[in-house]
Amino acid sequence: MLSQDAVWNSLRVGGAVSTRFDRFTLSTEAAYLPVVELSAYDRHWLRPDINPLPEAGWGTGYQVEAILSYDVTPALSIGAGGRYWFMQASRGSATFPASTPSPLKSETERYGGFLQASYKFHE
Repeated sequence: MLSQDAVWNSLRVGGAVSTRFDRFTLSTEAAYLPVVELSAYDRHWLRPDINPLPEAGWGTGYQVEAILSYDVTPALSIGAGGRYWFMQASRGSATFPASTPSPLKSETERYGGFLQASYKFHE
């Protein structure tokens, strides 16, 4: 049995563009992550002698997102979108007890779709 608690932090540099077509709005966003930091603990539940095992690393990544919205009324908008995030810590290490740090490469991907609605109370 294994488990891992990981915290990813990053610097994000990017931009966003919105284009309107009649009652539709297409919004896109893209970002490069020039600095990504991983701080994690790996737990081997059947090996208490190495529990918890600290892991750390640095790397890069990117994120993209798009949303298509429709204005039902001037105040009400509905939309659907998707996003994808990728981060890697290619310069990392895991530190086993009583040994020198071992090289480690970690990656994470996050993706999904979503629905949204917005309402403007005042024009």
